[in-house]
This record gives sequence, C-alpha cells and structure tokens, in this order.
Amino acid sequence: MKNYFPYLSDIIRAKNTLNEVISTTPLIHTFNLSERYDARILLKREDLQMVRSYKIRGAYNKIRSLSPEELQKGVVCASAGNHAQGVAYSCHKLGIRGTIYMPTTTPKQKITQVKFFGREDIDIVLVGEDLQGILLLQRLHAALGHGERVVAELQLPRFLADLVHGEVHDPAEAECVLFEQVKPRAEHGAQNARARLRE
Repeated sequence: MKNYFPYLSDIIRAKNTLNEVISTTPLIHTFNLSERYDARILLKREDLQMVRSYKIRGAYNKIRSLSPEELQKGVVCASAGNHAQGVAYSCHKLGIRGTIYMPTTTPKQKITQVKFFGREDIDIVLVGEDLQGILLLQRLHAALGHGERVVAELQLPRFLADLVHGEVHDPAEAECVLFEQVKPRAEHGAQNARARLRE
C-alpha cells in the first residue's frame, strides 16, 4: 500500500459518499501568504464544515465503507480533538456506537464539542497525558473488546481519496486540484497521482 494512489473512480466514490455530510467549501485567496512566497496561494475553508475541520471527510468515508456486520460492532478511535469530532458526528449520523479515547490534557471545549456531535452514540474515555499512549489503547480496546474497527486519522487506501477532498471530478471545484504547485519533494508522488487521474 506504500505505492498506492487513488483512481478517479475512488475519488468519485468518496465524493458521492461525502455529499451526505459535507458542504462545498470555497477557496479563498490569501494576500499575505501569496506575497510572502511570491505565489498565488489559496486557502480551502474547511473550517466552515459542520465539525469545523476537514477531518470529517476521512472519518465519515472510512466508517461508511464498513460492512453492516462491522458497523454493528461499533468503532473506536484516539484523538485529541478534530478527528474525534469527525468520528463522533459520523457515529451519530449513522446511528452506530463509538468509543473515543482522548488525553486527560484535552481542553474542555474540545471534549464538550465531541460530546455534542456524538450525543448518546459515543463514549469518551479520558486517559493518559499524550496522544501516543492512547493510540496504543485504542488498538488494545479493539483487540480485547468486541471487535470494534479502529478509525485512525491516517489510513490507506480509502483515506487517500479524501486527501484531495473527493472533489476532483466536479467541474465547479476543478480549481481545487493544484497538483502543479506541489512542493519539489512531493513531485514524484504527484506525477504518479496525475498519471492515475488521467486513466
């Protein structure tokens, strides 16, 4: 999976799935950054999503890809905030159980937001002082519990389609695809991605 790149069909599938929960967010030109780096830089306003970040994309797309049998067992994740909100909202939207591990150092406002989005469909477990520790706990929970699926923040291959926002095929948002402006160190991967998209 190290060399995996999404096909156009993967991106279209993600787009159709995400249409159930996300809004089409605008690209806004940022004058300060454009001038500082002598380039035309646009910011994708994912803070306008329901959960105030792009993390809803990966969380919802992953959970929706699970089978009915897997969904019955629920999901588990570890997060200090934005990913947890995406998972919590997805659980409530789909009516499935979720367990969310968060560090004890998580700001109260983040915890409150996760509870708000997940309502009665999630359990929040505050434990440990850092994210690395609870990442291990989430996997132990899934392994020793009832077989809940782990919804991690970076998973392949289904999450790669979300990294280009699942909007590539939409003419109204074609400007979102700025592969030609990637950093040099990522150019090789971007070339492969462009080749896949042309197929």
